[in-house]
Formats: sequence, C-alpha cells, structure tokens
Amino acid sequence: MEQSIRKPVFLLGVGAQKSGTTWMWSYLKRHPQCAMGTIKEYAVFQAAFLGDAFPVRRRARLEQLAKLLTGRRNQLVDGKEPTQTDAILSLMDNIALELDLDRYVPHFRSLMDKNPGTHLVADITPEYCALTPEHLTTIRTMLIEGGFDVRVVYLMRDPVERCFSMLRMGDRNAGKGANTTAHKRFAKDAKQPWCERHTRYDRTISNLEQVFRSEELHFDLYEDFISKEGVQALTEFLGISYTAPNLDHRANASPRDAEPDAEAIADVRAFYEPVYAYCRERFGEERIAKLWKNA
Repeated sequence: MEQSIRKPVFLLGVGAQKSGTTWMWSYLKRHPQCAMGTIKEYAVFQAAFLGDAFPVRRRARLEQLAKLLTGRRNQLVDGKEPTQTDAILSLMDNIALELDLDRYVPHFRSLMDKNPGTHLVADITPEYCALTPEHLTTIRTMLIEGGFDVRVVYLMRDPVERCFSMLRMGDRNAGKGANTTAHKRFAKDAKQPWCERHTRYDRTISNLEQVFRSEELHFDLYEDFISKEGVQALTEFLGISYTAPNLDHRANASPRDAEPDAEAIADVRAFYEPVYAYCRERFGEERIAKLWKNA
C-alpha cells in the first residue's frame, strides 16, 4: 500500500499583538523542521484587503527599503544583522507579495525548497485579527489549493495588559518623538478603534470559526503559553517535534516605567468587559481569574 505524502503545514498567526507572537516566531525560527525566512509579519492580507485601516505598514516598508538602498544600517533580524543584499531582497519580496497575491504561495514554497527537510512555513501578522470571514475564506482557499495544510494560531492576553503593552511599544518605537507617555494616554487610546480591533478576541474567534475547521485552530493565553506545556501543545498542533524552548527569553518586551492610575484601569477594564465575559465562558472562569489579574 502506498503511503500518503504528508502535506507541508502553513501556520497563519493572527495575533494578538503583544501576546507572545514574536516569542513564538523566534522559537519556530530555531526549529529544524521550520523554514521561517527572515520575516515574521508579512502583513500582506490586511494591506490588500483593509488598506485604509492599516496605512502605515506599506509606507514603513518603502522607507526601510529606501534606507537600505542608500546604504543606511540594516534592521536586526532574530538578533543578527543580515547582509545588505538579503535585507533588500526580503523587503522587495514582501512588497511584491502585497501587490500581487499570486506570488504569495510560491514565495513560501520557495522557502521550503531552499531548506530541504523542513515541514512548516508561517506568516505571523497580528493585524490579521481584523480580517473578515470573506477575507479568511480567500486565504484558506489559496493555501489549500497551494498544497498546504492550514493551521491558525491565536494567542490572547489580559485585555488591559495587552493594550498597555501596545501603547508602551508605541512609545519605545517613537523614542523621544512620543507626545505623551503610555500611562497618561492609556484611558483614551486603549479604547480607540486601532487598539480595540486587536483586543476584541470574541469577534476574531467568531470570524475564525466561521471559516476554519476546529482541528485547524489553536487558541491559547499568553500568560501560560510560554511554558513547556504551552509549547508542547503548540508543536503537537503543528505536527512538528517538540524541542525545549528558552523560557527565560522574552521577545519584543517594552519598558514599564510608570503605571496608569486606578481610574484609567477601571475605565478600560469596563470597556472590555464583553471580552472578559466571553473568555471566562470560553476558557473557564477559574483559568481566566487565575491568569488575568484584571478579570
């Protein structure tokens, strides 16, 4: 009897931002069965389908490409500085994928061809949390027709903590250009649409479950994902072997110098009560109460 050929796995990571996605990418990049390339967040589909809501990504890529072409310093990738040629080609590929979706599947196929013996490729882009069921159906169909088994991972974090971490990251990236610090603008900015869409886990899960089969979906909570048990569950879901992670490593952490006042925290907490209520019912009241201090 002929053995069936095992299909490669495509991991579509849809967030949530500041919930362990960079740590997950770093772990998989070191895994011998994964061909992760140099890019974590391809950010192709939200630009192609929801460009008006996400105008910054393409502009940032073009600015970065211009810097590289004029000989300015490279961005670090996984702690190492790529060659100038590698960095330029990666950015050009990324821009091309966004402009022509027909290039998307062949790009990931080429990553596997360049890394014999690998079984998994991935695009882990937190902005994909905002995609509609129609967008997700298009993506799933594209990947399946491209010969992949599709796996979707969605990591979630205490909503108040996630929002505050997102704002601190904005301060870190802006440097001295930040107008006010995260803790001062927390009550206002945490409720803005651009922050809310990353935090409405209930809406994202509903959209995902309308499109993907249950065996194609993996949900976990940031607060206990970065653990031996969390990684074992991830690798089993992805169909790759378990390798011991570096649990002391924290990726993409943002400085935490000052906290929002109690009134601001209570205000944001009340705003996201539908999310807390949904997650208590979905993942268990005891688990949420234990892991999410604002629950």
